[in-house]
Amino acid sequence: MSSIEQRQATLHDLSFALRHPETWPKDFDWNYADCNRCAMGLAHRMWPKQVPEPTTNAMMDAFGMNTSQASDIFTGAGRQYFTNLGVKPSRIADLIDELV
Repeated sequence: MSSIEQRQATLHDLSFALRHPETWPKDFDWNYADCNRCAMGLAHRMWPKQVPEPTTNAMMDAFGMNTSQASDIFTGAGRQYFTNLGVKPSRIADLIDELV
C-alpha cells in the first residue's frame, strides 16, 4: 500500500494518481466506459473506506462535491467530448484540477 493510499484522500490526490499509473493497484486497468475501471473505480480501489463504491454519490460524499460537479467530471453529463469512450485518465485529472 502506497503512502497516498494510507490517509484520507483529497481531489488533489486523485488527480495525482490519475496522472501517475505507477500509484495504481497492480491489477487496475483503465477503462472509462466501466465504473469499476474509471476514476471512480480507481478512487474506490485506492481508498475503499472513503469511497465505498464506484458511484458519483460515493464520490460526492468522499470529496465534498455537488451533483453537478461529480456528474461533469466522472460521467461527462452534458459534455460532448465524453461521447468518445477513449477518455484518458489525464483528461479526468484536468477536470479535477479545474474544480480545485
